[in-house]
Amino acid sequence: MRRIFTVLTLCLSAIWGTVTWAGTPINTKVSCPLGGKRTKVTKTASCSSFGTDMTMSLRRPSSCDFVTRLPVCDRESFPIYREFSKDEVKRLKDIVKTGWYQAATSQSRYLRAYLVEREFGTYSEEDMFWLLQSGHFYDAKNTFGNEEFYSEFRTAANAYVKVAKPEDQKLVLLLAAFARVHFGDPSKALKMLGSAARIPTPDTPFFDQYAKLVRACVGKPDVDKCDPNYLVTID
Repeated sequence: MRRIFTVLTLCLSAIWGTVTWAGTPINTKVSCPLGGKRTKVTKTASCSSFGTDMTMSLRRPSSCDFVTRLPVCDRESFPIYREFSKDEVKRLKDIVKTGWYQAATSQSRYLRAYLVEREFGTYSEEDMFWLLQSGHFYDAKNTFGNEEFYSEFRTAANAYVKVAKPEDQKLVLLLAAFARVHFGDPSKALKMLGSAARIPTPDTPFFDQYAKLVRACVGKPDVDKCDPNYLVTID
C-alpha cells in the first residue's frame, strides 16, 4: 500500500505544482514558452498527505491542494507542462496554429498538453498515461465522460499496459475501468475489471478493495459514491 501511495505521489509530482511538506501559499509568475505575459500561479514550499483517504479517481488529498496544477498561458491557452528548448519553441509556434490544436483549446488543458507532447515524443508511455490521468485527478469535470479525452486516454492506457509491470498493469486497468464507468458501456468496464482481477497482487490488497468500489459504480456513474472526487478510505 505504501508503495502504491508513493507511486501515485511521484506520478503527480511530474505534473506542475507538486511539492514536499507543509502548505503555505506562494503567489508568483511563470514564463510562457510562447512569450507574452507571464502567468500567475500559486505554489508552495512544502506539502504533505495524511492517512489513506483517496478520491474515487485515486487522487490523494493533501495540504497543498490549492497549488496551480498545469498553469495555462494567456497566449493560445497553452498549458505549461514542461520546459522547452529554443528549437522546440519554434515548433510550438507552428503547432498552436494547427486546426487540431485550436480545436483542443475548448478541451481540458491536460488533453492539450498530451496532444502537444505527442508531437515531440519525449515522454515515455508511462509519462503519457499519467499526464492524462492527472487530468482525471485535477480536471475531472472536463475529462470524465468527455469523448475526445477518453479516446486519447484509452490509447495512452493501451500503450502503457503493453510495457508496464503486472502490478502497474492492474492499476491502469482499474483506472481505465473507472473512466469507462463515466463514459458509458458498462460491459466494457466490467471486462476491464475482469482483466484486472486476473492479475494477482497479494501484496497489494488495495487494488482489490478499489476494484470492488469501481464495480459497485458500473451502470451508476451519477451516484454520489461514484463521483470522481468522492472520498474513500482504503486500508
